[in-house]
Amino acid sequence: MRINRRSGDSMYPPLVLQELTADEFRPFGIVVESAEDGFLPVLSQPEAAGWQVAINRVTTTHLESLHYHPETWECFSPLDERVAIAVAPAGLDLSLDPRAAAGQIVVFNLTVPVCVAPKTWHSLVRLAPENDDSPSERGAAVFVCENAHVRGVSTYFDNPLPIESARSAGGKL
Repeated sequence: MRINRRSGDSMYPPLVLQELTADEFRPFGIVVESAEDGFLPVLSQPEAAGWQVAINRVTTTHLESLHYHPETWECFSPLDERVAIAVAPAGLDLSLDPRAAAGQIVVFNLTVPVCVAPKTWHSLVRLAPENDDSPSERGAAVFVCENAHVRGVSTYFDNPLPIESARSAGGKL
């Protein structure tokens, strides 16, 4: 599916980078927090067959696409600074009203591991240093853990959506 978003179209709200907290992220999944001691299971899907881990090198600095997995969780852990995760509510139909859908995309500074719930739209974006729009040769590394047999749905934006820091939007991040 492709979504047409014209650059500079004032009908679209800017995607503003937000601080990642467990409360703010709860509608999209869970934030992985440290255990006091010992082994603490964070997420269990006993019915899922197999799993895989990967390192994803994120080089794009604009939101180009969103994806979701109908039945399975996906976990992301930042290995480098300067990476964000964009999320949108499960069940959001991006094809019916792209303008309204864009207003429901939330972008978090990925500073701690998170697990994204099934059917939750998500994508990773590299946070470029200020005034740097060039792609990095290496990108920002993210550790990914997901079901080995992932089914997914993807949508691509005709014009990638820029990510604005909260600082430049008048916030404190």
